[in-house]
Amino acid sequence: MYDRLKEFFRNEDGAVTVDWVVLTAAIVGLGIAGQLANAGVPVVLLDMPSAGDNRNAICERALERLLDVRQPGLLHKDFVELITIGNIEDDLDKIADADWIAEAVVERLDIKRSLYKDIDAIRKVGSIVSSNTSTIPIRELAEGLPDPSRFCGIH
Repeated sequence: MYDRLKEFFRNEDGAVTVDWVVLTAAIVGLGIAGQLANAGVPVVLLDMPSAGDNRNAICERALERLLDVRQPGLLHKDFVELITIGNIEDDLDKIADADWIAEAVVERLDIKRSLYKDIDAIRKVGSIVSSNTSTIPIRELAEGLPDPSRFCGIH
């Protein structure tokens, strides 16, 4: 499977490149972003906007958790520089160039479908949208998507 993915993401120079966006800075989404950074892959991490002046506070706190030596999520502290943070109200446009958009939001069909609608309005043709759902069948999540062949589960 990995070889097929490498071929899918090979650019015109022959290099394998994948631009990732992870939606949610909670435990699972943060873990995905951390492992991508550990592999040397730049990633955009988006969550809900925070109240107050710092709308990216949720993601900032998440990065602090990745750097916590008691529960390290990064192999080296410098890998945190590979993670760009934001929020889904101000920065959802960052998914426009992503090859892979990994959703790991709360397990509610209505919230996920609403987010997919927003993603589909912005994402580039050919990008992959995936869900880390553990309770909602993938076929239910894919219902109504313009191109369900570009949607998958990654749990």
